[in-house]
Amino acid sequence: MSKGSIKVTEKCPLCGSKTVKIIYHTEAGIVILSEYNCSICGSYTRMNFLVADAKEG
Repeated sequence: MSKGSIKVTEKCPLCGSKTVKIIYHTEAGIVILSEYNCSICGSYTRMNFLVADAKEG
């Protein structure tokens, strides 16, 4: 396992079968993207877009 990633086993969001999910994150723990390795759907990634909601004033 490389630095900045967590490997977990969960259901595939596309087909529901068991898959290996690798979560890549920053040092602060913010998730950047998730990589799925499904035996039925194949390998694919999902990006997590960060949105700042800072208030002005």
